[in-house]
Amino acid sequence: MICCALIYVRPSSVSASDNEGVIPLCDGLSDEEIYKKKKKNSLKYIIAGKNGWIFRTKMDLKDDFELSEWSKISFARLAQAFKYHGTNLAVIMIPTRGLVGYDSLLPPYSEEYNHEKAMVGFLKMIEDMKSSGIIMADMSGVDKVKDYFLIRDNHWTAAGAKFSAQRVADALKQSPVYAQLPKQDFEVSSHEPGEDDEANDRFLEFIEDVCGQDVKRETLPAVYNVEPSAGGGDLMGDAVKPEAVLLGTSNSTHPDPSYANFIGFLKEYSSVDFTNESIAGGAFSGAISNYVLTGKYHQMKPKLIVWELGGHYGLDQDETFREIIPALYGECQGENVMAENSGTLEKGDTMLFTGLAGKAMTSFDYYLYLDLENKDIRKYKVEFLHTQGRKDVMKFDRKRKEVAKNNGVFYAELRYGLSDPLAKVVLESDQASGKYKAKICKVPVQYSLNNLGAEN
Repeated sequence: MICCALIYVRPSSVSASDNEGVIPLCDGLSDEEIYKKKKKNSLKYIIAGKNGWIFRTKMDLKDDFELSEWSKISFARLAQAFKYHGTNLAVIMIPTRGLVGYDSLLPPYSEEYNHEKAMVGFLKMIEDMKSSGIIMADMSGVDKVKDYFLIRDNHWTAAGAKFSAQRVADALKQSPVYAQLPKQDFEVSSHEPGEDDEANDRFLEFIEDVCGQDVKRETLPAVYNVEPSAGGGDLMGDAVKPEAVLLGTSNSTHPDPSYANFIGFLKEYSSVDFTNESIAGGAFSGAISNYVLTGKYHQMKPKLIVWELGGHYGLDQDETFREIIPALYGECQGENVMAENSGTLEKGDTMLFTGLAGKAMTSFDYYLYLDLENKDIRKYKVEFLHTQGRKDVMKFDRKRKEVAKNNGVFYAELRYGLSDPLAKVVLESDQASGKYKAKICKVPVQYSLNNLGAEN
C-alpha cells in the first residue's frame, strides 16, 4: 500500500516517450528530515510524473479508503444531530489526485499503485457514508474526467468543480430536502484572467525552496462569476437569507486560490442559493468547526449543509467529532446535568471534577461542557481520568485561521468504547487564568444512537 509506507523511491529508468514532459527534481525531495524541518509533512514525498504532473506519494497515492466502525458511527451521529435541528447534511468527497492522474505516474509508482482497488474502495466509502444518513454525491466515473485537477497543485480545476457541482445537485434533487429549498436561477459567466489571477503553486513553492529551481506555473484558462438570472426563481429579487450553506476548503473559497468556481456551478446546477462559509487551509475540520463552535450554526440553522471533503484525509478524526457533535447538543440543563462546578483556573493543573466514579458515566453518552471567561485561552488539554487507572487526554487548539472569534465555550465527549467509569476531570494549561464554569452532561435522548434515522 503506497499511502501507508510513506517511502520515497527514486523512479526507475523510463522510456524516452515516458520521459517527455517530466520535470527534473532534486534529491532533497526524498529527504524526510527536510519535510519535518520545514513542517511540510502533508507534501511527502514530491515526485514527478509524465506530462508535467507532480504527485505526493502520501496523499495522492492513497489506495485504502476503508471507514472504521467508529467513523461510520461518528458520521451517523453528526448527521443525526444536524437533522434534529432541521438541517440535512450532504457531502461531496473529492477523489485523490492519484485516482484521476494515475496514467501519468512513472515506474515504480505506476506499477505499485492499484488504481482499480483504489477506485472501488473510494466508491465504497461513499456508499458507507450514505448508509449513515448523509446525502452523498455519486462520484462514479470521476477518474475519467479530463483535467479534474491542476497537475502541479492539489486544487481542482473548473472542470473538476463543474463535474462535482453537477453530482451534488443530482444528489440533492433526489432528496426530500430539495423541495424545501427556495429556488433561484443562476448564470455563470467567464472572462480572461487578470494579472493577479494565477493558478495556485503550493507544490512549486516547496520545490523552489528545497531545490532552488523555478518550475513553470500553470495558467488559468478563465475566471468565473455567478449572478442570479433576471426574474428567475422563487425569490423574485427579495433579499432573503439562503437556506443552504457550503462548508469547504480552499477548493470552495471564491475566487482564489483555485479559481474553480465550485460555489458558482453549485448554484447554477441546483438552482439554490448558498452562503459560502469555506475556509482556505481549513483541511478536514476548519470550516465545520468554525461554523459550529462559534455559535454561527445555532444562529442560522440552515435546511442544508454541503460539506466538501478531500478523499486524501483520514476520516478517523477523533477529536473533531468529539467536539463538534456535543456542540450541536449545546449546554445541558435539568436532569441531563450529571455534575457541575465553577471556579478560577490555576496555572498548570485545575481539577474540574472529582468523585465521579459512582455515577457510572462511560463512552460518548456523556460529554464535558466548559465555558472559559478568558477568551484568549485557545490551547490546552483535558484529562479524563477513569477507574482502573485508565486515562484519556483530549487536546484543544483553536487556530485563529479556523476559529477567528473564540467564544470560550468548549465541548468534549468521553471516549467511545471506554467502559471504565469516569472518576476525575483535569484541565492542564500553562496560560490558564480567569473563571470557568463546567458541566458533565448526559446526551439528550433525542440524539441517542437508538434514534438514528428517526423523524424530527
